[in-house]
Amino acid sequence: MAKHLVRVSLVRKVLIVICATGLEHATIRDNIVFGCAYGFDELRYEAVLDACALVRDLEVLDAGDLTG
Repeated sequence: MAKHLVRVSLVRKVLIVICATGLEHATIRDNIVFGCAYGFDELRYEAVLDACALVRDLEVLDAGDLTG
């Protein structure tokens, strides 16, 4: 995986983090689980979708999380 430049600034007690995107040209699912050393874990994956409030977003896509 490529390294990304990250810049962190503290402005008036607000932390601002600016970084390049970490998305790969792949499906949404692949972008969520990329680099996973222990393989695909359905329960963990579903928990991530729920924690990130992506479940309803994926429901409107024809290919769901396999959208590329």
